[in-house]
Amino acid sequence: MPDWIKDNQTPTLFVIACGNFIRIEGLTMNNEAYTAYPSEAEVLLTEGCKINVLAVDYGVKISNALGQIGFYNGRQMTVVHLFHQA
Repeated sequence: MPDWIKDNQTPTLFVIACGNFIRIEGLTMNNEAYTAYPSEAEVLLTEGCKINVLAVDYGVKISNALGQIGFYNGRQMTVVHLFHQA
């Protein structure tokens, strides 16, 4: 396990749903001028934008994960579900 994963800390995953019928309050990072990874389709939300907390799930066990999140296999994390609509 990498040394940046601490046993006394609980990892948290933020899941954000964006209702972007007109626009989002942020910047889409899908252009090589903004990011080295445009295929990730990352969105940076502006400071102070409105976000609603829909749910918080505690003790979600991670299993069969690939990539960097695979380091958390067998561990529990908190999942925070958020909603943003401009």
